[in-house]
Amino acid sequence: MKVELTKSGKPVSEKTFGSMVCSDKSCRHSAVELDLFDPDLRLFGRYLHFNGYKTIAEARVVMDQLVKAQANPFVALKPKVGKVIDFQAWKINNTQSI
Repeated sequence: MKVELTKSGKPVSEKTFGSMVCSDKSCRHSAVELDLFDPDLRLFGRYLHFNGYKTIAEARVVMDQLVKAQANPFVALKPKVGKVIDFQAWKINNTQSI
């Protein structure tokens, strides 16, 4: 399985991946069409990482699919691995340190 790596060669964390998605031009363009802006886009990037999408290329594909479907990204995202985790429950457990 491919993953984004830090400069030292370690897999990026969920928080770092959220920032990477937020700074990617393709993802930002898709995010505008989905009405996701910086705080929500960063959070969605973390949610993507949590659901098994570990590369920016995968994030771009998912974002493009969501734009085509004009779906709510937090509801329509299907996990790559594992079971569906309700976004609101995930958000409560994972954003308390933001």
